[in-house]
This record gives sequence, structure tokens and C-alpha cells, in this order.
Amino acid sequence: MNKKQCINEIIAEYTAKANAQKTTIALKLAALRKNDESFAGLENDVSALRIEYARQKANGAADPVLTARLQTAEKIFAEYMETHDIAIQPKCHCKKCEDTGWANGKLCSCVRQRLQEKITEASGISSILKDFNDSGTDFFPENLRENREKIYRLMRDYCKKFPNAQYRNVFITGSVGSGKSHLISCMANEVLKKSETVQFLTSFAFGNQMLKANFAPIDERESLISPLLETDLLILDDLGAEPVLNNITIEYLYLVLNERLIIGKNTVLTTNLSPADFLARYGSRVFSRAMDKKSTYIAYMDGPDLRLNASGATAK
Repeated sequence: MNKKQCINEIIAEYTAKANAQKTTIALKLAALRKNDESFAGLENDVSALRIEYARQKANGAADPVLTARLQTAEKIFAEYMETHDIAIQPKCHCKKCEDTGWANGKLCSCVRQRLQEKITEASGISSILKDFNDSGTDFFPENLRENREKIYRLMRDYCKKFPNAQYRNVFITGSVGSGKSHLISCMANEVLKKSETVQFLTSFAFGNQMLKANFAPIDERESLISPLLETDLLILDDLGAEPVLNNITIEYLYLVLNERLIIGKNTVLTTNLSPADFLARYGSRVFSRAMDKKSTYIAYMDGPDLRLNASGATAK
């Protein structure tokens, strides 16, 4: 799901709710007009007084007596409507935009908030999201703390400037349990807060999706690959843990990385493999796209498995 589609859906939701309220009001008014002659008469009086008031105002000034009569009639009408639980106008969810989705020529803050919620829901990763604000580096061993503080600071800055950071891509390499997955969960959360779309896949899930795409009919293949090309941020976690499928794993990984570089999309990769082992496993074409010096920041996160830390800290 892209942002334009999300925005259209949100505004359509607003419109549908407003129309439903209008329909309910219209049905209640129709029933009152049919079953209550006094209401019908009151409504006609208010309408006639408003028309005359508008005519007099257009010609200069309204007669004070007419103005008083209109105010009294409108008060009685409003009380009658309230007694019968009928809103004179549909109630707006947002007073700023009056449920149009736009305020002062810009997308209303209520839509931006709902957009962030929908994008987070669509990402399917809300349950694993972490927050930089809650992710200190105190649990890292002292000899690693300076390195982790630097990486966390740079990655937070990368997300703050997203999608216009200095580097298009990030390649995070490190041993098992060194904190890579925790870091990218923070990054995904930070980017989602900006109402940017995120796709987060483990290397195994990526391989399965590309396997399906490879054998899917042509008209279905696009629906499996396009989301990975179009999302604002693609995160592929734990590359090297997946089985290498002949004519699929390396070929589709290259396709996705290459296409995203061409169209200027951001990609984050994590792996337990060293750069040399990554090259040996995936070949020079994938390596050149994953670790291109001009467009990629490479973060090294070596160290002991923190998940085995006796303190119970759980960094991946």
C-alpha cells in the first residue's frame, strides 16, 4: 500500500461517515415531517424567515423585528431537534478540516496521524517495533559501548533526515546477538513516524516471497515484487541465514537492490556475514549493490551474543 492510496482511503472513510450522518438526519427529518405537523410548520416558518432575512440583508439591513423573530424561531427549532436527537449538521471528526482532509491548502494533521497509523498497520511489524528513546547502550559491554553509541547516533540521524540522508543505503554486519535486529526495529519505527512506508522482511521470508514470484503467473508476479520496489524503506534482516535457491535467491536479491538504487529508494540490510563472506555467498553483482561506497553506509557491530548476557538484556 502506498501513501497516495492510504490518503485516498482515509478521505474516503471521512466522506462515507459524513454521508452516513447526512442520510440518518434526512431520514429522521422525513419521518418528523410526515408524522408531526407542528414540526413541518416550524421548519417552514424558519425557512421562510431565513429567506426574507437574506433578502433584506442583500438590500442593506434586516428589520430588527424580523431578526428577533428569526432568532426565536431558530432557537425553538434547535431545541426541537435536540429533543428528538437530530443533529442540525453532521458532527465533524476534525474541526480543523471539517472532515474534508484538507486545511489551509495542506493535508490536515488528522489525516497525517491516521496515515501514520495505517502505514504502520500495513507494514505488519508493529509488534516488533522498538524506540530509540527507550534504547540506551548501557547494556553493551564497556569495550563496545563507544562503537554502539556512534552507530545508534548515526542511524537515528539517518532516520531523522530520511529519505534525504547522506547515504541511500545502510549495510549492517555483525556477529549473532550483537544488536542488529534491535537497531533496525528502532529505525523502522522512526521512519514510520514520518508516515513513510516500510517493508521489513527476514532473509527467509524474502526468499519465500521471491520463490512464489518466480513460479507465479505473470499477472500475479508483479503484486509480489512491486511492494519491495515501491516501499520507501526496505529492510532485509539476517541475509545469509536463508537457503540459496538456484536461479532465485541471488538473482532476485540483485533485481530488488539494483532497481531500488535506480529509482532512488532506501534499503537497509543486516547480516552475520563478514563482507568477504557476503561476497563469496552472493557474488560480485549483489555485493556491488549492497556495499557500494558512494551510496551505502557500512556499520560494523561485532561482539559477544548479548542475548546470552546474564543480566537478561535482549539485543539481537
